[in-house]
Amino acid sequence: MTDRNGQPPQQPSPRALAVQLAADACNAHQQQPDTYTLHRMQAAVDQARNLGATPQDIRAARGQQ
Repeated sequence: MTDRNGQPPQQPSPRALAVQLAADACNAHQQQPDTYTLHRMQAAVDQARNLGATPQDIRAARGQQ
């Protein structure tokens, strides 16, 4: 698919995707706190941090400050 100028749509960066996945995992753990969601959240946050994200980035993606 292309835009009106014939350019492919912009893809989110790997860091932006990791931040959103970490935010989603944090929200899931907040709604259903158990060991499964805890480990998913920890892994997602670690991956985002490895790609250069900060905790503030993840909070912003969750809509918190």
